[in-house]
Amino acid sequence: MLFQLSAEGKCKPATIKIGTSTKWILGDVITLVGRILSFNFHKDELAKVLKFRGFNGFDDFRKDDKKAILGEFAYYLSKLVKNRKLNP
Repeated sequence: MLFQLSAEGKCKPATIKIGTSTKWILGDVITLVGRILSFNFHKDELAKVLKFRGFNGFDDFRKDDKKAILGEFAYYLSKLVKNRKLNP
């Protein structure tokens, strides 16, 4: 919206839903891998990462742009291999 407003001087009104619950898939995976690498992993955490029900949307996944999440996964995987850490 900000880009559209700055480029065109106008934008469509946003539809905001109060009480929206979203999931950051990549964030859950990053946290899980970090916990595994630090040997501080509990099997209940895996169930949380694999749970996709009960959310209105996902922060890092869109059906019309599936390659975006693959690029993010590749970025964080390269950081893990290079630095042994997931944070950039």
